[in-house]
Amino acid sequence: MILLLVCSVIGLVVMMNFTNPIEMGPAGVLVFFTLLYIVLFVLTTLVVGFLFPKIIQKKRYFYGATISFLPLIFLIARSFGGGGLLEAGLAMVLVVVSCFLIYKRL
Repeated sequence: MILLLVCSVIGLVVMMNFTNPIEMGPAGVLVFFTLLYIVLFVLTTLVVGFLFPKIIQKKRYFYGATISFLPLIFLIARSFGGGGLLEAGLAMVLVVVSCFLIYKRL
């Protein structure tokens, strides 16, 4: 998991230093967001595992996947001209409801 984090961070640093979104094109932007999601997923999974050690491994991954999507929602909202309090509140509600469903289902 740490190796995945390190490789993703290196990929993000290389992309941010040597390219721009116009040169990368749509596929490069997709790779950028995928690498960013992987970094956020690994970090949130480690934080959830550290803060709540009694949660089983399967639930850690579900919570990590759900919580790590929140910053990407903010970035997507900003790219479409949003990103105000309404969008932030709706994104937070989405993540809280998703975490509640994970808690109830698993």
